[in-house]
Amino acid sequence: MIRALNPSIMLAYDKYFLKKLLHFEKSIKLEVERKVAEESGRVSREISDASRVSQANVSFAPLLVAVSQSVIQRRVGAGIRRNRSNR
Repeated sequence: MIRALNPSIMLAYDKYFLKKLLHFEKSIKLEVERKVAEESGRVSREISDASRVSQANVSFAPLLVAVSQSVIQRRVGAGIRRNRSNR
């Protein structure tokens, strides 16, 4: 009804809301892009952390084997000595 009375006012009114709608659409798009980039960064950090851990495990593997073997030998040796003393 107002449009029929004054089309120039309605045109300005429509332009105003169209402008607000486009601004809202852009802000949502930017927010979505920011969230995607943030999530992508988090995933890539987790992947790089996991690769660093796996590389560290690979480089320390011989050392871990040597330490565990020496611990086992000490425990077995202590058990043998204990059994000999109990006889």
